[in-house]
Amino acid sequence: MGSLQFPILIARTGQEQAPQGEDTYYLVGRNGTFLHKRTGIVEALVSVPDIPQLAFVETWAELDVPRIPLALFAQIWHFFREIYKKMHSEAVALLFYDESTRQWFVDIPEQQVQGAGVHYDDRAQKDGCVKAGTIHSHCDFQAGHSGGDQHDERHFDGLHITIGHVPSDHPTVSVCVAVNGHRFMKSVDDYLEGVHMGEYKVEIFTSPRMVRHKNQDPQAYKRSRYRPQGTGNKTSGFFSTVVDFMLPPPPPPVFPEPPSTMGSLPDPIPPPTKSKRMQTGVCVDFPEGTSLSDYDFPQEWISRVTRYAPPAPVHVQVATPAAWSSPTHVTHERRGSSRRYWNDEEWILKDIPPPLEVEIDHSEDVDINQPSPPKGKP
Repeated sequence: MGSLQFPILIARTGQEQAPQGEDTYYLVGRNGTFLHKRTGIVEALVSVPDIPQLAFVETWAELDVPRIPLALFAQIWHFFREIYKKMHSEAVALLFYDESTRQWFVDIPEQQVQGAGVHYDDRAQKDGCVKAGTIHSHCDFQAGHSGGDQHDERHFDGLHITIGHVPSDHPTVSVCVAVNGHRFMKSVDDYLEGVHMGEYKVEIFTSPRMVRHKNQDPQAYKRSRYRPQGTGNKTSGFFSTVVDFMLPPPPPPVFPEPPSTMGSLPDPIPPPTKSKRMQTGVCVDFPEGTSLSDYDFPQEWISRVTRYAPPAPVHVQVATPAAWSSPTHVTHERRGSSRRYWNDEEWILKDIPPPLEVEIDHSEDVDINQPSPPKGKP
């Protein structure tokens, strides 16, 4: 790039002087970019959105770490699946990284969970390691970073991973790096070992549904061709009732017969068919002969997860303040016009009722995150 058309100054003290002989220059300060101009009798310093002579800069972020081992990722995923089976809720794990040995570690903090949220203690530390990120689950729905997740990541620089569709053998995984409140989405194989996007076979059951169309159903054909015959009365109101009484009744409805070529539905309906198709998603490369259940996790992790408890009953003392009656309106005749004024003398102090005690009982509250009971007889 050649020399700049106008010089650029950095406002370090706020007392920067213009270069010798330069009437037009840019000044970059804490609150933005500004342009100084001196043309004729006009001299000004105005705000500008950018400096056209400079190149466009793209933001980026990467972590200087190895990928998380497959065994560690499988342990966390297995833990999330067990929490989903027991509580039908989310869960979270904290990631720690040892810069000297370049190894990953995981810790399960104390947490209260519910169907679409988790509250955890993020003050956990590990000697010799830095807190490098989080992994949390999204039960049996799509992985992603919700508004609450993004709020948590705003002040937590590092690697943040979400695992969705936890019960499935092909979960959905979302990976991002957050730095200074900015999020950068990454591929699953950038920071996870043995996990990649690929194709796999899924079974699909199709059940043919025969829809009765009016061109196939004789009864529907007859109803669609029928047009009710009115009495010809075009009046309304009470007079319409009188006219309807005087006119002869309408003829009975006549349904036209369907054509003889109209077909009928096949009977019986064909049985469902099973087929396979290729689908793109997350694939986990477990060693041959192993599965997720082979990667056990410490059972003490389960004890650190409790269901979110509703708040205890709240006793509220409500004291009703002094209430005043509405003032009456007084009409004054003045020069032939009527005007309305407030009569300040007619304010009346009402009796103050005793304090009202309100008790909120949560004993009959329904937890919407609990699984629905099975239908039918118990």
